[in-house]
Amino acid sequence: GMRSHGPAAWSAAVSDAAAVPSTVGATPTILQAAWRDQPSLFLPLPPAEQTWAHAVSSWKDLTDALNDPHITAIEADVLMGSLHRGGPHPSDLIPIMAHPPSKVSDLSCDDFVRACVQHGRKHIKLDFKDLDAAAQCAPVVRGFAERLRQNGQ
Repeated sequence: GMRSHGPAAWSAAVSDAAAVPSTVGATPTILQAAWRDQPSLFLPLPPAEQTWAHAVSSWKDLTDALNDPHITAIEADVLMGSLHRGGPHPSDLIPIMAHPPSKVSDLSCDDFVRACVQHGRKHIKLDFKDLDAAAQCAPVVRGFAERLRQNGQ
């Protein structure tokens, strides 16, 4: 469903981390160090008010969200599961877009990120449900980092 949210929690967390002195001697936290060394990773921040498409977990959901002019941001859960596009056999476990407890989707994390970057006008939030999915998706997202920044995503 769609609804507007207040300030993005992650941008508040980044700002708070940058403003708060480290509690471990003079060693900055990871966020503080990243903010200091590469502020472009965090800027520009998206506008505080967004209209979200939540739990986008299929090609249909993603296409609808990308084509809806009122949607400004897309949130989706990522977990290890089977990619099933109507054939007789689902894939081995890969990062897919699915809302627990489902473990099957027609949309992989790779395809989700590629489609969002190609569209280029919606903010995206990936909610990783397990560490394997995060570890396998990180290189995909990292590969699009410059395009995501250029798009303001």
